[in-house]
Amino acid sequence: VANMSLSGSGTMTGSCGNTDDALHQAICNSTTAGVTYIVAAGNEGVNAANSVPAAYNDTVITVSALADYDGLPGTDDIFASFSNYGQVVDLGAPGVNIYSTWKGGGYNTISGTSMATPHVAGAAALYLQTHSGNWSEVKSALLSVGEPKGEGHSDPSWNHPEPVVQASGL
Repeated sequence: VANMSLSGSGTMTGSCGNTDDALHQAICNSTTAGVTYIVAAGNEGVNAANSVPAAYNDTVITVSALADYDGLPGTDDIFASFSNYGQVVDLGAPGVNIYSTWKGGGYNTISGTSMATPHVAGAAALYLQTHSGNWSEVKSALLSVGEPKGEGHSDPSWNHPEPVVQASGL
């Protein structure tokens, strides 16, 4: 499982095996070799179809950010206003006020889809620990146990129909 907490401008051109986009083709090649990519949707509050690698929906699992202040389902769990959205986004995960390692050593509390993506990468690794499968099978498994919209989180923007990752269901 590869976590790609990065985002740049661009769109998906072509499809796996039929693209002149070097990054897209490299991800396609390694996905075919068995790597599952979990990628950040981006933090501009726009359609993730205009961000790469998030737009490569034929070979990656794209993650948006959720604010969850108490770690429990409830009304405080809402999608972050900065989080990119759209049809290429597959899952949401906690991505606001995450305590994590920081460059140069130490720790920091930060927010972003780059903080949400490792949650899903961990869930994918848990799934693969007891199941075999390619990236699309991992995606299907994660989606099947995800928390549906309205079941413990909300989206005041109406931009995020994606479920929220639930590793406990794996």
